[in-house]
Amino acid sequence: MAWGVGYDFVTSLYKLLRSKVLGFVFDFLLMVFCALSFFSFLIGYNSGQIRVLLCVLSLIGFGVYLSTVHRVFARVFDKSLRILRRRTKKFAKSLKISKKS
Repeated sequence: MAWGVGYDFVTSLYKLLRSKVLGFVFDFLLMVFCALSFFSFLIGYNSGQIRVLLCVLSLIGFGVYLSTVHRVFARVFDKSLRILRRRTKKFAKSLKISKKS
């Protein structure tokens, strides 16, 4: 579930920045982080054996996350992005007003 929340966070970050290049970079970094952490977990807790069943179950778990809990976290992150955008616009307007004065 933590990887899913990380996925939602990264998705909301590049929605905020609105850049396809940064979206690609964030996706790539998230993929590398998830792969390394999953691999180290398998090595550490599974006596050095990598089993296909664990990889398949992890993919199924991520699919279940996307079809259920993802909606809740996506709404939370989208609402927080809207609030952040409104506040930054207000702050930018206040800076423009203070520059004119």
